[in-house]
Amino acid sequence: MSTGKGEQVFIELGDSSDEEEGYGTPITSGHARDDSQPAAESDAEADQLPFFLLDERNLEPFADDFAYKEAPEPVDPEEVCLNRVLEVFPDIDHEHVRQLYKARPVIAGEAAPHNDPSEHLIVKVLDAGTYPKEKDRRKELKRKRAASAASSQGETAAWEVAEREKATTQYSEEARNLLKEEFPYIPTRFVDQTFRQHGHLYPTYFALEREERTYDESKFPPYNRIKNPRKQKASSCLSPFPMSPPGPLVIELLKELEAARKKRRKEDTKRQLQKDEEDAEASNEREHRENGMMMECQTTSNSPNVLL
Repeated sequence: MSTGKGEQVFIELGDSSDEEEGYGTPITSGHARDDSQPAAESDAEADQLPFFLLDERNLEPFADDFAYKEAPEPVDPEEVCLNRVLEVFPDIDHEHVRQLYKARPVIAGEAAPHNDPSEHLIVKVLDAGTYPKEKDRRKELKRKRAASAASSQGETAAWEVAEREKATTQYSEEARNLLKEEFPYIPTRFVDQTFRQHGHLYPTYFALEREERTYDESKFPPYNRIKNPRKQKASSCLSPFPMSPPGPLVIELLKELEAARKKRRKEDTKRQLQKDEEDAEASNEREHRENGMMMECQTTSNSPNVLL
């Protein structure tokens, strides 16, 4: 082995009795040998020397001793306990076992093998006579998710009811104000006219959104788009710092407005995905058409000229 100064290190073998104890060949001493000292010319001569060169071949017996051993990954005792309980009750509710584990009495030296907490949990389940099932817990979670989705859809459906109560004067005034701020490029007169046709904020919102999304000056639109958007009033409830807290009516209107915004975002996402698919198909067709024309041109150019 090189010491970094052009020298080679030689190691003296110790007593062979240590090998019987499983420690391998010990290294008892070592020193640097002068480069002028003649090296052994054969394996037989090397065996007679009291020292041997510590190269890769001579290091092989020590490979296991010097090998890097990774530290074992930490084990979660709760997971270990759960798996052991599942071996006895494979259909038991996992969360029920976790709750029992957390509520168990802590035993001194519980980490020892003879103090396995899973035994205490198994006995507790047996004493209870019955236990909740994992499949029932999953069914309940699925039911709750479905109920939550239905509740969200129900809130939206409430605003989409065709036969809603006639809006009060205050409702109409506040709703028109919100819509005018939501669509600052649409003239006030057109917002009022559209609201009178639909009667409530939610349907009027989507009527205005459709007109704004499909606006095209070349197709004689029903209104002239405002060049400079309307400025938001300081007293607006949509302002980041409203002058006064909104009342109950405005709070309900804000919920209706947020429901409309939420549905609009979903529809915008669907339209964008559909547009991306159509663009991808058009691009593929154009590429195939260009490749076909190129192949046709190549075939024409490679065809032999026939002289009549």
